Amino acid sequence: MDSEMEAILKEFLSESREGLDQLDFDLVELEKNPESKDILASIFRTAHSIKGASGFLAFPKLESVAHAGENLLSLLRDGKLAIHPGITNSLLAMGDAIRQLLNQIEEVGIEGDGDYGDLIDRINILAEFTDDPVAESVSVSESIAVSPTEAGNGGAECDLSVSVDTDTDSSELAEHQTIAVADSVT
Repeated sequence: MDSEMEAILKEFLSESREGLDQLDFDLVELEKNPESKDILASIFRTAHSIKGASGFLAFPKLESVAHAGENLLSLLRDGKLAIHPGITNSLLAMGDAIRQLLNQIEEVGIEGDGDYGDLIDRINILAEFTDDPVAESVSVSESIAVSPTEAGNGGAECDLSVSVDTDTDSSELAEHQTIAVADSVT
C-alpha cells in the first residue's frame, strides 16, 4: 500500500471510531428523546459516512454492515419506524461489528473472515416492520383448558403465557395472566 493510501486509511479508521463513539452516545440520547430528528440525523450520517468510505476502500463486509444500519436508520428518520429496544440493540451491535472490522483492518490490513450475516439479517428483518412501529412478535406459548365445573362459580379459568420478544438476541419477557372465561354452557 502506498503512503497516500495508507494516510487515507489511517484517517478513515480514526474518523470512523470517532463517529462510532458519537453514535453510541446518540443512541442513548435517542432512547430518551425518540422524536429528535437531529439525533437521528447524526446517527444516520455516521453509518452513511462509514458505508461510503468502506465502499471506496473496498471493504465489502464493512460496507454491508453499515449499509444495513443505514437502511434501518433511513426508515426511522422518515417516520416509517419508531425506535424501540430491539432496534437500539441492533444498532449498538452494528457499531460493535464495525469496531471489530476496523480493528481487524488496522491490525492486518483486511477485514478477516468474520461472518456478519446474522446481524445484517436481523437489521434487515427489523426494517421490514414498517407498518408495525413496535415490531414485537407476540405468541401464545401455553394454553390450558379447564372445565366449568373445575373452576366453579359458572366460569372457567385458564393460564395463558404470552411471550413478547422485543430483541432478536433472545431477550424474552414472559407475561402470565389468568383469564376468566364466562361459562357459555346452558
